[in-house]
Amino acid sequence: MIDAYVVTSHAERQMVRRNLDIDLVYGILAAPEQWFEVGPGRVVLLLVDIERRPPEVITVYRSSKIWKYWKHMP
Repeated sequence: MIDAYVVTSHAERQMVRRNLDIDLVYGILAAPEQWFEVGPGRVVLLLVDIERRPPEVITVYRSSKIWKYWKHMP
């Protein structure tokens, strides 16, 4: 759970461009189903740089290929 964060202007533009509701984004930040590290201090929920204080939402996107990112739990 990430309860304090900054949404970058790039991420805000992507929400508008991709027609993603801000409440959906906030809901994912509050209760992500999964997240995984893609580099030091950078995880995918949306794309959040957790190395920054507070963490920064860098971008948001919608994918029909979520299976590429989803980790299957045993």
